Amino acid sequence: MALIFCGFAPLMMFTGLAFKIGEPDFPLVPVLVAAPFIVVGIVVTAMGIFTKDPKGSARRVGAGAALIILGDLLIFGIRAAIV
Repeated sequence: MALIFCGFAPLMMFTGLAFKIGEPDFPLVPVLVAAPFIVVGIVVTAMGIFTKDPKGSARRVGAGAALIILGDLLIFGIRAAIV
């Protein structure tokens, strides 16, 4: 569950900052690039949590973790490169 939170929280934070009205422009590019990786990672991790087969579950959770970490690195890395 913490893995899903670690993917969901930065995505929602950056999306909220990108659509904040009345503030200086916050680029939407990091969200658009990283969101597919994070969303797919969350789905794969959730499927792994509810899988009955232990090997399949471990494989799916590992793949989901890799996708979420990649998405988080992209979202923070692109933001750092833009600033």
